[in-house]
Amino acid sequence: MKNNTQTQLRLLDLVEFIYEVCANWGKSRKSQDAIASTDLVPKTAPSFAWYANVSALMLGIFACLAAPERVRSLLALDPGVNPLPIDLPAPFPTPSPPPPLVAKKTGELFQSPQSLGARAIGHAEGNLTVSGKPTSLYYGHDDPGNFKRNQGWCSDQGRGGGDVVVADRKCLERMQQRLPLLAYDLRAASIDPEGETEVFLNAADLYNQASPWVSRQFPQKYAAARQQGKQGEDALVWARVEAFRRNGRIDASGLIGICRREKRGVSDWDCVAGDQRRRVKAIARVLSARGNTNRDRLRTPVQGTITQGYSTVHPAIDFAGTLGSPVVAAQAGEVVFAGWNEFGLGNTIKIKHPDGKTTVYGHNQGLLVKVGQQVKQGDAIAKLGNSGNSTGPHLHFEVRDRNGDFVDPLPFLSSE
Repeated sequence: MKNNTQTQLRLLDLVEFIYEVCANWGKSRKSQDAIASTDLVPKTAPSFAWYANVSALMLGIFACLAAPERVRSLLALDPGVNPLPIDLPAPFPTPSPPPPLVAKKTGELFQSPQSLGARAIGHAEGNLTVSGKPTSLYYGHDDPGNFKRNQGWCSDQGRGGGDVVVADRKCLERMQQRLPLLAYDLRAASIDPEGETEVFLNAADLYNQASPWVSRQFPQKYAAARQQGKQGEDALVWARVEAFRRNGRIDASGLIGICRREKRGVSDWDCVAGDQRRRVKAIARVLSARGNTNRDRLRTPVQGTITQGYSTVHPAIDFAGTLGSPVVAAQAGEVVFAGWNEFGLGNTIKIKHPDGKTTVYGHNQGLLVKVGQQVKQGDAIAKLGNSGNSTGPHLHFEVRDRNGDFVDPLPFLSSE
């Protein structure tokens, strides 16, 4: 199983490589001159690595011609074959227990060009508006990085053959085939693709934008960003840029070539970061419009009735409920306080979330978590109580933004 899995991964990357090389053969002389002007293309004799890549290309073409059915089987292209590797080599260890293929919520992101994931990536590409309407770029434009002709929501790199309907379909098929591996790599980095839709879509967007190895590096880079204390947009941008790092440098010739031609005078890292931040913001806008971004969306922390709303004198929401009923985390994060609050909230929990905001849960009967504990959205953290300055069993729930300012929780609450 292990050897077969490794062969699948190598052939998947080889097929991507073959496609890119074959597509590049059709570039115009003008495009070649433009690329050469960036000084990114070596003017010396081909290296050993160049000959090795060409040899791999020819070997791949020969394999496809000589044994197409075997290749299809190894690539898991047959309808009944599971495309998800179960035992990946390091640095992508097998999670325990093995994850499902693609959960329903994740799979629904790319069911059609109007699905949430397609709209987010389409907006990041500039081909769709936030609401999913096509822009002029959707119908055709030249890629400023590699000069290929693009159409469709994903900028199809010519895969649709000039037909925008075919381009949309090809975009969906390509993304759907990759979803299991994207989800797998995120789980291997202890990131839940179901609970962190924004992170998942940034990984998918990198796969759509760059070479496959970039999106494979992103989960580990994002985990490292969090460990370094980076949060929200900054963590996503840093991880996306560092995912382009190979052999000690940022390997993004298309983006860097644009910066050099336009004489922006920035480092390679900052050049790539500018584009990645633009894409992160675009994805967040689409998710915000649908109320699905982890920066905005909060789960209602307890079953009950709102008895007091948010105001300047009461910067929180009060939920009246049954004594002892479970209080759950409104969003995934780290418990930074769990104990007695001296200012009237009694048994209180405070959670810091990856996007920088904090949520506070007061008047609890009992606490179920400790400081430093990581919780997922929906995890039970306390029992509803009547501690502190309270006139009856209820939960005091407040939200503060990354600057520590109070915000009204109500617009961000969902019923999930």
